[in-house]
Amino acid sequence: MVYDYLVLGAGVAGMGAAHALEAQGKTFQVIEAEDRAGGVLQSLPFGDTYVDLAANSIRLSDEFAAFIKHLGIADELVESSDLGKNRFLLQEKGIVKVSNNPISILTANWLGFSSKKAIIQEYFKPGIHVEEESVSDFISRRFSKEIAEKLVDPIMSGIYAGNIEDLESDTVLAAMKQAEKEHGSLLKALMKNPPKARKIVSFKKGFSTLSNAFEKQYAEYLQLNSSVENIRKVDEAFEVVVNREGKQEILKGKHILSSIPPYALKKVCDFFSGQYLDSIPYAEMYMTHVLAPKAYEQKVPQGFGVLVPSYVGKNIKGVLFNSLAFPKGSEHFHFTIFHAGKGSLQDEIKTFVPGLNLSDCELLEKAWKRAIPQFEIGYQHLKQKLVEACPKGFHLIGSYTGKVAVADVFKQTRRYL
Repeated sequence: MVYDYLVLGAGVAGMGAAHALEAQGKTFQVIEAEDRAGGVLQSLPFGDTYVDLAANSIRLSDEFAAFIKHLGIADELVESSDLGKNRFLLQEKGIVKVSNNPISILTANWLGFSSKKAIIQEYFKPGIHVEEESVSDFISRRFSKEIAEKLVDPIMSGIYAGNIEDLESDTVLAAMKQAEKEHGSLLKALMKNPPKARKIVSFKKGFSTLSNAFEKQYAEYLQLNSSVENIRKVDEAFEVVVNREGKQEILKGKHILSSIPPYALKKVCDFFSGQYLDSIPYAEMYMTHVLAPKAYEQKVPQGFGVLVPSYVGKNIKGVLFNSLAFPKGSEHFHFTIFHAGKGSLQDEIKTFVPGLNLSDCELLEKAWKRAIPQFEIGYQHLKQKLVEACPKGFHLIGSYTGKVAVADVFKQTRRYL
């Protein structure tokens, strides 16, 4: 049989592809090397709660909400609490609360007068487009270097675990760059088109709820424990050589949707020059989940969590207060430390949780050596080279194609169908 589509990988992108293909009545198979779907979306029981080993929440898009409903797990969602709307940054003056409203920053005591003046002046600045411009240079040009370092850096670090001196603004701030092109001023664009609020949600028992439901709902389309050994094009179709639990078989498809990471893709096909696939670096990420006595929950900033700018020089890059943002009935204070994997966490954690001794807590640690693809300067040019190298019918999907948010990765396949 020649399928309409072969989907390589059952992570977020692969699940999104399956959902779209099923809706269109296409014939397809999803091939996954691991013994479970979900990719990095995985959760484990931890004490009297559950912890996620990668993404811990999502901004709920219409497409993803429809998928969750289709899987029959809408009642397993937990929406971010009112406290979860509060966000904090660690600055030289200590932990400070921040708002999504840029005008409110004008009253911030951690921002200098020249930067506040720059916010007002941005409204009157003409728009220009600078290609291969870093996030730092873009924000400094539109506002100030201080705003880039104290406000944008921790946000970008929280999303990409990257350096704003290296990240390419055309990729990670694409909407802002487009707004500058269309409206000149980012503030003008914000006033004309204020962002729509979207629910932030998690799952009561973690994101494995999603992958488990997908495995059941899409069992007839899903091949687990099936590693791709070779991809080749024969006439008008693709042949994918798969090793399934020690047995080799060949699957044929008119189209390929591949979410295989670039460092692995180069080993199974010769469509691309190795130098292109090797040019996408990945950031490391270290997570430490903590279950502390419940009393400490009242000693921390009452909100979603705290992000840390690079200039502060901390090993800890951010702290998520899970049980405040997503109350799940735990008798403990559950929080997650995101860090660089260097130095002692105990030396720094008291800045965020006063008086806490980690030796009195239950800890669960996770290290990702290749956590998040880095869209560094020149990425758009590199991406174009990769797209041009794809034979007709072969499409790259997955987080390394430009989006890392779960809902964005999920829906990107639709542009190929």
